[in-house]
Amino acid sequence: MPGLNKDDIVTCFAFGSKKIKRLQKKKGSSTVPEIIVKSKVFEPSRKTNNLSVSQITDLKSSGDERSIWFIGKVVEKERNARGDPVIMASRADISVSVILDLKLDVIPDIPPPRHANITNFPPVDPEESYTKLQIQQKLADKAEGFLDKEVNPEITNILNEVVSVKPEFENYITTNPNK
Repeated sequence: MPGLNKDDIVTCFAFGSKKIKRLQKKKGSSTVPEIIVKSKVFEPSRKTNNLSVSQITDLKSSGDERSIWFIGKVVEKERNARGDPVIMASRADISVSVILDLKLDVIPDIPPPRHANITNFPPVDPEESYTKLQIQQKLADKAEGFLDKEVNPEITNILNEVVSVKPEFENYITTNPNK
């Protein structure tokens, strides 16, 4: 994956069901469903102070949702193989331009394929925690959320499907058998 530019789109897969939710919002006399992305989705790793994302620009522009969810299931499988028992529940898509406007960077970090890190979050420091939370909230406000339970057809066995990105990940999985 070449360097990312401001027109690219990345997604952050969310593990756990409370980070992205569908709510019913009152609009006039009716209620309208709305997906809310919480700031917790964009919380960087405590260990590295980076946030792992996947580049999906081409998949998003072509409407290839199955391949995007496939990448998420590969991430889930990799995390489970490392002893981090998680279930992917949703994802948040965001433009790289929004990230750059907040003085953060998006740096490709392969393998796995399409992986990148959002970097330059304020340091892990109690005095900077409010600033970091503000940045996370701004990212969440600009992100578009998707829930896996609303995907049709459902994605439990998506790793067995033939999707456009599968060849990219077969080499990665073959060279990293624990993944």
